[in-house]
Amino acid sequence: AEINEILKNEIKLREEIQTELEHLALFVKLNPGPVFQSDEFGIINIANPAAERLFGESIVGKSIASLLKNVNESLISMLLPNEPMFIEEDIGVFSFQLTLIKNSHTNNIFVFGADITDQKKNRLERERLALDLSHRVRELSCLQRVGIAIEKDPSPENLFEEVVEIIPTGMRYPEKSWARIIFDDDAFVCNQQFIDEEFMISSDIGVTGSIRGVLQVGYNDDTEILTEEVDMCHNISRRLGSVVERIDFRENLLKQEKEEAVRNLAAAVAHEFNQPLQVLKLISALSENEGVKEYSKVKELIPKQVSKISGLVDKLLNVTSYETKVYAAGTEIVDLDSSGKNIPSKKHKVLVVDDEVEILQLMSSVIKKSGFEVDCATTGEEAFELMQKNRYGLVISDVSLPGMSGINLFESVSDQFKNMPFIFMSGYAVEDVHQAVLEKSAGFFPKPFDITSVIKSISGILSH
Repeated sequence: AEINEILKNEIKLREEIQTELEHLALFVKLNPGPVFQSDEFGIINIANPAAERLFGESIVGKSIASLLKNVNESLISMLLPNEPMFIEEDIGVFSFQLTLIKNSHTNNIFVFGADITDQKKNRLERERLALDLSHRVRELSCLQRVGIAIEKDPSPENLFEEVVEIIPTGMRYPEKSWARIIFDDDAFVCNQQFIDEEFMISSDIGVTGSIRGVLQVGYNDDTEILTEEVDMCHNISRRLGSVVERIDFRENLLKQEKEEAVRNLAAAVAHEFNQPLQVLKLISALSENEGVKEYSKVKELIPKQVSKISGLVDKLLNVTSYETKVYAAGTEIVDLDSSGKNIPSKKHKVLVVDDEVEILQLMSSVIKKSGFEVDCATTGEEAFELMQKNRYGLVISDVSLPGMSGINLFESVSDQFKNMPFIFMSGYAVEDVHQAVLEKSAGFFPKPFDITSVIKSISGILSH
């Protein structure tokens, strides 16, 4: 009876297993996704049509490990009954989420595949966009730091030393990038141990129309350099060239001012000293030619001329600032009687109008240093409003402006301010239609102009 009961239970169990296997086989065949079954060693014994279409051949009799890159025999042996394992697998151009589960009764392994190709593409696209955004943020941060370094107004050497350390932080892989600036035969390098000239960006540094240096950036291997990284380096090299150009302009201007000061002082010294020296020379000639009697009549003039020379020497020693006066033929010389006394001169207000901000800033700085107050405007409309609120001794305006041009501005205020002098400047050929207006102006300077000539014109106009 016991044996019969055991046999009866075993038959029932076999029938249940058989029914389960038949249901599973039917499920495998009818499932739209790839489904296959293997024995406990991973040899496939059932596969649905979707699985065979996916692999392009019959897979019955083959091992799971031979078909899937991310599954091996060691992994199969680690499977526990009724505990699913999830694996992502690329098969051809498709991506699948595979579920592997071992049957607790038969130890057979079932593999179910869900197509996640579109989901994976979307995920990869999101990851790519996030990475691109991270790169753009890094580049913008780099450019911002370069801008801050420029605003410190350092010497070119100090600027290059700081910027060359900043540039690698804007690359995709700062940890393996390098940068080098070569300017006027001087080299400034960051991460010299990484330099590989075979793979690099090279961007010229131009100053006033000539190439003065080069910016070189790269990786220490054959990592692809993106267009955005090339654009960033070109942007930095252009900004470095503009900074050096501005520094050179300022230094040349100061040099011109110093040279002019020396010439004016030399002319003043020659003029002031020549007067008493001429008197002494005449007295000397008189003493030689006319004898003692005539000499005694003029000898009392000698202490006076010596005193003049001594006084001039004292004036020269005390000159800390100087003012000029017009001498013969319009030549300016230092006025030794006014210089060094710290007498405040009357300031005249000048309005400068130009849509180029850098030109506006530089001209404003130079005119202020020459002793005049300055207001600035970037449009004709802005200048017109300032003229309604302030009184100006002179207006200097570019001919071509956005909106209201310099010519339109002149015509708009000519009736209201009949004696207001205008100086025009332009980088373009002036049309004939403007000639009549320009003839009424106080002057015209084609760009690029000599700032010293402009300052002299301002001084001449405002002195009347």
